[in-house]
Amino acid sequence: MTDIQWPFCGKVNFNTSDKFEKSKIEIIENFFCKRYGAKYGILMPSSRSSITLYMRFLKFNRKHLVSISKWSSHCLFTCIGAFSNISIADPKADLIIVNHKWGNEYQINKKINKKKKIIEDSVDTLPGKNFKLFPNKGEIEIISLPKIIGTVAGGIILTNSKKFFKYAKLYQKRNVKLGVSQSKKKIMLTKKKLDNFDNWYFNEAWNTFVDKNLVINILDNIDNFDENIKVIIKRIKFLQNIFNIKIDKKRLGPVIVLPYKEKIKNKNLIKYFNFKKKVFNEKYSKCFILPLHFKVSDKKFLELIKIYKKL
Repeated sequence: MTDIQWPFCGKVNFNTSDKFEKSKIEIIENFFCKRYGAKYGILMPSSRSSITLYMRFLKFNRKHLVSISKWSSHCLFTCIGAFSNISIADPKADLIIVNHKWGNEYQINKKINKKKKIIEDSVDTLPGKNFKLFPNKGEIEIISLPKIIGTVAGGIILTNSKKFFKYAKLYQKRNVKLGVSQSKKKIMLTKKKLDNFDNWYFNEAWNTFVDKNLVINILDNIDNFDENIKVIIKRIKFLQNIFNIKIDKKRLGPVIVLPYKEKIKNKNLIKYFNFKKKVFNEKYSKCFILPLHFKVSDKKFLELIKIYKKL
Protein backbone atom coordinates (compact mmCIF):
# COMPACT_ATOMS: atom_id res chain seq x y z
CA MET A 1 0.00 0.00 0.00
CA THR A 2 1.32 3.44 -0.89
CA ASP A 3 1.48 6.40 1.48
CA ILE A 4 -2.01 7.98 1.46
CA GLN A 5 -1.65 10.53 4.24
CA TRP A 6 -2.09 13.27 1.60
CA PRO A 7 -4.01 13.52 -1.68
CA PHE A 8 -2.12 12.15 -4.65
CA CYS A 9 -1.73 13.71 -8.09
CA GLY A 10 -2.57 11.89 -11.30
CA LYS A 11 -0.55 12.02 -14.53
CA VAL A 12 0.07 15.50 -15.93
CA ASN A 13 1.31 16.50 -19.39
CA PHE A 14 4.17 18.98 -19.81
CA ASN A 15 4.29 21.72 -22.45
CA THR A 16 7.34 23.98 -22.51
CA SER A 17 6.40 27.58 -21.69
CA ASP A 18 8.24 30.40 -19.95
CA LYS A 19 5.23 32.72 -19.93
CA PHE A 20 4.46 34.50 -16.64
CA GLU A 21 0.71 34.02 -16.13
CA LYS A 22 0.14 37.19 -14.07
CA SER A 23 -3.69 37.34 -14.13
CA LYS A 24 -4.13 33.61 -13.48
CA ILE A 25 -1.60 33.70 -10.65
CA GLU A 26 -3.53 36.56 -9.04
CA ILE A 27 -6.76 34.54 -9.26
CA ILE A 28 -5.07 31.71 -7.37
CA GLU A 29 -3.55 34.02 -4.77
CA ASN A 30 -6.84 35.85 -4.16
CA PHE A 31 -8.68 32.54 -3.80
CA PHE A 32 -6.44 31.35 -0.96
CA CYS A 33 -6.24 34.77 0.71
CA LYS A 34 -10.03 34.77 0.95
CA ARG A 35 -10.24 31.18 2.22
CA TYR A 36 -7.60 31.66 4.93
CA GLY A 37 -8.25 35.32 5.77
CA ALA A 38 -4.87 36.83 4.87
CA LYS A 39 -4.13 40.30 3.47
CA TYR A 40 -1.62 38.96 0.96
CA GLY A 41 -0.89 35.68 -0.77
CA ILE A 42 2.08 34.69 -2.93
CA LEU A 43 2.05 31.66 -5.22
CA MET A 44 5.31 29.73 -5.14
CA PRO A 45 6.59 26.56 -6.85
CA SER A 46 6.47 24.68 -3.52
CA SER A 47 6.32 25.12 0.23
CA ARG A 48 10.06 24.50 0.51
CA SER A 49 10.79 27.32 -1.95
CA SER A 50 8.47 29.46 0.20
CA ILE A 51 10.70 28.84 3.21
CA THR A 52 13.94 29.67 1.42
CA LEU A 53 12.49 32.84 -0.10
CA TYR A 54 11.62 34.05 3.39
CA MET A 55 15.13 33.17 4.58
CA ARG A 56 16.57 35.30 1.76
CA PHE A 57 14.23 38.12 2.75
CA LEU A 58 15.70 37.89 6.25
CA LYS A 59 19.22 37.84 4.73
CA PHE A 60 20.09 34.56 6.42
CA ASN A 61 23.46 32.89 5.93
CA ARG A 62 25.60 30.26 7.62
CA LYS A 63 25.86 32.19 10.87
CA HIS A 64 22.12 31.79 11.42
CA LEU A 65 20.29 28.85 12.96
CA VAL A 66 16.86 27.52 11.97
CA SER A 67 14.85 25.31 14.35
CA ILE A 68 12.64 22.52 13.02
CA SER A 69 10.73 19.65 14.65
CA LYS A 70 12.06 16.17 15.18
CA TRP A 71 10.78 13.71 12.54
CA SER A 72 10.67 16.50 9.98
CA SER A 73 10.69 15.59 6.30
CA HIS A 74 13.99 15.53 4.40
CA CYS A 75 12.67 18.43 2.28
CA LEU A 76 13.24 20.81 5.20
CA PHE A 77 16.85 19.68 5.56
CA THR A 78 17.59 20.11 1.85
CA CYS A 79 16.02 23.56 1.47
CA ILE A 80 17.16 25.09 4.78
CA GLY A 81 20.61 23.55 4.50
CA ALA A 82 21.17 25.38 1.21
CA PHE A 83 21.29 28.70 3.08
CA SER A 84 21.69 28.18 6.81
CA ASN A 85 22.19 25.76 9.69
CA ILE A 86 19.59 23.47 11.27
CA SER A 87 18.71 22.66 14.87
CA ILE A 88 15.93 20.60 16.48
CA ALA A 89 13.32 22.20 18.79
CA ASP A 90 15.73 24.99 19.69
CA PRO A 91 14.32 28.15 21.33
CA LYS A 92 17.67 29.91 20.79
CA ALA A 93 17.50 29.60 17.00
CA ASP A 94 17.15 32.74 14.86
CA LEU A 95 14.17 31.30 12.94
CA ILE A 96 11.65 28.84 14.39
CA ILE A 97 9.50 26.76 12.06
CA VAL A 98 6.32 25.71 13.86
CA ASN A 99 4.87 22.65 12.15
CA HIS A 100 1.09 22.40 12.60
CA LYS A 101 1.23 18.67 11.84
CA TRP A 102 -1.78 17.24 9.97
CA GLY A 103 -3.83 20.33 10.78
CA ASN A 104 -3.13 20.20 14.52
CA GLU A 105 -2.33 23.62 15.98
CA TYR A 106 0.97 23.72 17.86
CA GLN A 107 2.01 26.36 20.38
CA ILE A 108 5.38 27.78 21.33
CA ASN A 109 5.65 26.86 25.01
CA LYS A 110 8.76 28.80 26.04
CA LYS A 111 9.54 32.48 26.26
CA ILE A 112 11.54 33.52 23.24
CA ASN A 113 13.15 36.78 22.23
CA LYS A 114 10.67 39.02 20.39
CA LYS A 115 13.26 39.43 17.64
CA LYS A 116 13.02 35.74 16.77
CA LYS A 117 11.36 35.06 13.44
CA ILE A 118 8.64 32.42 13.08
CA ILE A 119 7.21 30.51 10.13
CA GLU A 120 3.81 28.91 10.71
CA ASP A 121 4.26 25.66 8.76
CA SER A 122 0.66 24.75 7.87
CA VAL A 123 1.44 22.79 4.72
CA ASP A 124 -1.46 20.35 5.13
CA THR A 125 -3.87 22.57 7.09
CA LEU A 126 -7.36 23.45 5.90
CA PRO A 127 -9.29 26.18 7.75
CA GLY A 128 -11.87 25.00 10.28
CA LYS A 129 -14.80 26.91 11.73
CA ASN A 130 -12.67 28.88 14.22
CA PHE A 131 -9.51 29.15 12.10
CA LYS A 132 -7.09 31.99 12.75
CA LEU A 133 -3.80 32.69 11.00
CA PHE A 134 -0.48 33.11 12.78
CA PRO A 135 -1.29 31.47 16.18
CA ASN A 136 2.35 31.98 17.24
CA LYS A 137 2.61 35.49 15.74
CA GLY A 138 4.64 34.29 12.76
CA GLU A 139 5.17 36.72 9.91
CA ILE A 140 4.22 34.15 7.29
CA GLU A 141 2.15 30.95 7.10
CA ILE A 142 2.85 28.44 4.35
CA ILE A 143 0.49 26.02 2.58
CA SER A 144 1.39 23.11 0.27
CA LEU A 145 -1.10 22.74 -2.59
CA PRO A 146 -0.34 19.06 -3.32
CA LYS A 147 -1.19 18.28 0.31
CA ILE A 148 -4.58 20.04 0.31
CA ILE A 149 -5.91 19.91 -3.28
CA GLY A 150 -3.80 17.20 -4.93
CA THR A 151 -1.84 19.27 -7.45
CA VAL A 152 1.50 18.28 -8.95
CA ALA A 153 3.21 21.15 -7.10
CA GLY A 154 2.72 24.66 -5.75
CA GLY A 155 2.83 26.52 -2.46
CA ILE A 156 1.06 29.54 -1.03
CA ILE A 157 2.66 32.04 1.34
CA LEU A 158 0.09 33.89 3.47
CA THR A 159 1.16 37.12 5.16
CA ASN A 160 -0.05 40.46 6.45
CA SER A 161 3.36 42.03 5.81
CA LYS A 162 3.27 44.42 2.87
CA LYS A 163 7.06 44.67 2.89
CA PHE A 164 7.54 40.92 2.48
CA PHE A 165 4.72 40.73 -0.07
CA LYS A 166 6.43 43.29 -2.33
CA TYR A 167 9.75 41.49 -1.98
CA ALA A 168 8.25 38.08 -2.80
CA LYS A 169 6.29 39.31 -5.83
CA LEU A 170 9.51 40.52 -7.45
CA TYR A 171 10.99 37.02 -7.19
CA GLN A 172 8.03 35.40 -8.92
CA LYS A 173 9.37 36.60 -12.27
CA ARG A 174 12.95 35.45 -11.70
CA ASN A 175 14.79 32.16 -12.25
CA VAL A 176 12.56 31.39 -15.25
CA LYS A 177 14.82 28.74 -16.80
CA LEU A 178 15.17 26.94 -13.47
CA GLY A 179 11.43 27.16 -12.83
CA VAL A 180 10.53 25.56 -16.17
CA SER A 181 13.13 22.82 -15.65
CA GLN A 182 11.82 22.10 -12.15
CA SER A 183 8.24 21.99 -13.41
CA LYS A 184 9.20 19.44 -16.05
CA LYS A 185 10.84 17.20 -13.46
CA LYS A 186 7.84 17.37 -11.11
CA ILE A 187 5.51 16.43 -13.95
CA MET A 188 7.83 13.58 -15.00
CA LEU A 189 7.47 12.24 -11.45
CA THR A 190 3.71 11.87 -11.94
CA LYS A 191 4.49 9.48 -14.80
CA LYS A 192 7.35 7.79 -12.93
CA LYS A 193 9.78 8.82 -15.65
CA LEU A 194 12.28 10.75 -13.54
CA ASP A 195 15.68 9.20 -12.90
CA ASN A 196 16.36 8.96 -9.16
CA PHE A 197 19.69 10.71 -9.71
CA ASP A 198 17.96 13.63 -11.37
CA ASN A 199 15.48 14.44 -8.63
CA TRP A 200 14.08 17.94 -8.56
CA TYR A 201 14.33 18.74 -4.87
CA PHE A 202 18.07 19.48 -4.88
CA ASN A 203 17.50 22.70 -6.86
CA GLU A 204 14.14 23.70 -5.38
CA ALA A 205 15.70 25.96 -2.73
CA TRP A 206 16.51 28.51 -5.45
CA ASN A 207 13.29 28.15 -7.45
CA THR A 208 10.76 31.01 -7.44
CA PHE A 209 9.10 30.80 -10.87
CA VAL A 210 5.73 29.06 -11.33
CA ASP A 211 5.39 28.11 -14.99
CA LYS A 212 2.21 27.80 -17.08
CA ASN A 213 1.96 24.03 -16.55
CA LEU A 214 1.72 24.38 -12.79
CA VAL A 215 -0.66 27.35 -12.97
CA ILE A 216 -3.07 25.40 -15.21
CA ASN A 217 -2.80 22.32 -12.96
CA ILE A 218 -3.63 24.41 -9.87
CA LEU A 219 -6.64 26.05 -11.53
CA ASP A 220 -7.86 22.64 -12.71
CA ASN A 221 -7.78 21.39 -9.12
CA ILE A 222 -8.73 24.50 -7.14
CA ASP A 223 -12.32 23.35 -6.59
CA ASN A 224 -10.89 20.40 -4.65
CA PHE A 225 -10.31 22.83 -1.78
CA ASP A 226 -13.97 23.16 -0.81
CA GLU A 227 -14.65 19.53 -1.70
CA ASN A 228 -11.85 18.34 0.57
CA ILE A 229 -13.17 20.38 3.51
CA LYS A 230 -16.66 18.98 2.93
CA VAL A 231 -15.42 15.37 2.86
CA ILE A 232 -13.17 15.78 5.92
CA ILE A 233 -15.93 17.36 8.04
CA LYS A 234 -18.37 14.61 7.03
CA ARG A 235 -15.90 11.88 8.00
CA ILE A 236 -14.98 13.55 11.29
CA LYS A 237 -18.65 13.61 12.30
CA PHE A 238 -18.93 9.94 11.37
CA LEU A 239 -15.86 9.03 13.45
CA GLN A 240 -17.14 10.86 16.53
CA ASN A 241 -19.82 8.20 16.77
CA ILE A 242 -17.16 5.46 16.76
CA PHE A 243 -14.12 6.76 18.64
CA ASN A 244 -13.77 8.96 21.70
CA ILE A 245 -11.88 11.76 19.97
CA LYS A 246 -11.56 15.51 20.41
CA ILE A 247 -11.63 17.56 17.25
CA ASP A 248 -9.78 20.85 16.78
CA LYS A 249 -12.37 23.26 15.40
CA LYS A 250 -9.64 25.69 14.33
CA ARG A 251 -7.91 23.49 11.78
CA LEU A 252 -8.65 20.49 9.60
CA GLY A 253 -6.05 17.99 8.42
CA PRO A 254 -5.78 15.18 5.86
CA VAL A 255 -5.72 12.48 8.56
CA ILE A 256 -6.87 11.91 12.10
CA VAL A 257 -4.42 10.55 14.66
CA LEU A 258 -5.43 7.46 16.64
CA PRO A 259 -3.55 5.50 19.34
CA TYR A 260 -0.95 3.03 18.12
CA LYS A 261 -1.72 -0.70 18.23
CA GLU A 262 0.99 -3.36 18.09
CA LYS A 263 -0.71 -5.52 15.45
CA ILE A 264 -0.84 -2.83 12.76
CA LYS A 265 0.83 -4.31 9.68
CA ASN A 266 0.69 -1.40 7.25
CA LYS A 267 3.81 0.65 7.99
CA ASN A 268 2.57 3.57 5.90
CA LEU A 269 -0.18 4.15 8.46
CA ILE A 270 2.24 4.14 11.41
CA LYS A 271 3.85 7.51 12.13
CA TYR A 272 5.28 9.49 15.03
CA PHE A 273 3.25 12.30 16.57
CA ASN A 274 3.95 14.91 19.24
CA PHE A 275 0.75 14.54 21.26
CA LYS A 276 1.69 17.46 23.53
CA LYS A 277 1.37 19.80 20.53
CA LYS A 278 4.12 21.97 21.97
CA VAL A 279 7.06 23.24 19.93
CA PHE A 280 9.76 22.71 22.56
CA ASN A 281 10.31 19.74 24.91
CA GLU A 282 8.75 17.56 22.24
CA LYS A 283 7.50 14.09 23.15
CA TYR A 284 6.80 11.81 20.21
CA SER A 285 4.92 8.54 20.26
CA LYS A 286 3.90 6.04 17.61
CA CYS A 287 0.41 6.55 16.25
CA PHE A 288 -2.01 5.24 13.64
CA ILE A 289 -3.15 7.73 11.00
CA LEU A 290 -6.57 7.37 9.43
CA PRO A 291 -6.81 9.29 6.12
CA LEU A 292 -9.81 11.63 5.84
CA HIS A 293 -9.11 13.49 2.61
CA PHE A 294 -11.15 13.44 -0.59
CA LYS A 295 -8.77 11.22 -2.57
CA VAL A 296 -9.54 8.25 -0.30
CA SER A 297 -12.75 6.55 -1.40
CA ASP A 298 -15.59 5.87 1.04
CA LYS A 299 -14.97 2.16 0.53
CA LYS A 300 -11.28 2.48 1.49
CA PHE A 301 -12.11 4.77 4.41
CA LEU A 302 -14.56 2.26 5.90
CA GLU A 303 -12.14 -0.58 5.24
CA LEU A 304 -9.38 1.16 7.23
CA ILE A 305 -11.75 1.82 10.14
CA LYS A 306 -12.74 -1.84 10.14
CA ILE A 307 -9.10 -2.95 10.15
CA TYR A 308 -8.23 -0.64 13.06
CA LYS A 309 -11.24 -1.68 15.16
CA LYS A 310 -10.35 -5.36 14.80
CA LEU A 311 -6.84 -4.89 16.17
